[in-house]
Amino acid sequence: MMCTAELEHDVSGQTRPWPADRVERWPIEKLIPYANNPRIHSEADLDKVTASICKWGVTMSPLVDERGELICGHARVGAAAKLRLPEVPVIVARGWSEEEKRAYRVPDSHRAGGTAPEAGRVHASALY
Repeated sequence: MMCTAELEHDVSGQTRPWPADRVERWPIEKLIPYANNPRIHSEADLDKVTASICKWGVTMSPLVDERGELICGHARVGAAAKLRLPEVPVIVARGWSEEEKRAYRVPDSHRAGGTAPEAGRVHASALY
């Protein structure tokens, strides 16, 4: 299977860079939870993520858009907030359309489990 992301070209014929290419540190207050996040995180879930961050740090950076709205990583940001971390490493998805963000969120949320059934149905239906 060939990865097409590296083969995409912009309108000028230039190879399109990876849209989420590097880790940056952002102040936690700059991060905006996605209002329609279908994932449900219990306090026990957040406690587990908090314990993991205490031991290992943030090893999987949340994915955000240019404004700071979370695409994925709500539990990691919630745990970082519980720990009162001033900043977190994030990956910024630059240039993603709303449709691309929505398309990424659906399988990411369902892969992780814990979605509210009605939220998943409404959210997935927004793709079509």
